[in-house]
Amino acid sequence: MALKSWQVIGSVVLITSITVLMQISSETWITSATVSLIMGASALACMASSCILASRWHGIERLFGGLDRVYEAHKWIAIWALIFAVYHFVFKAKLDAWDLAPILELSKMGAFDASTQPCRVRSDYTTGAESQNPVWQLALVA
Repeated sequence: MALKSWQVIGSVVLITSITVLMQISSETWITSATVSLIMGASALACMASSCILASRWHGIERLFGGLDRVYEAHKWIAIWALIFAVYHFVFKAKLDAWDLAPILELSKMGAFDASTQPCRVRSDYTTGAESQNPVWQLALVA
């Protein structure tokens, strides 16, 4: 039995939805922010799946029943990844109930002209004054 595009897309969205819903509180499941978060995670998973299909592994080719069907699945998965990403971009995934923290905190610096000043990147591991969590900060050093 050969896999179809809709089976792969449906599986990716189902697995991603279950994974996301397991990580957030059940009170926020029925919100547009949750749907946006699921769509963003599904877009990322679809893009990864599309990259795997583009690698042209023989095992993947056998699962789909030929290289032409792999290309077709690659196309449809990429199209749906774009649709999911656009939905996620339009409808922001942010709720006050979710405890959000930036992954990378960058310091705000004044204007920097790289053409006149040599620069290097410095990274410091510091503890932020406003929170008790340690923060990696990247800064351009002139």
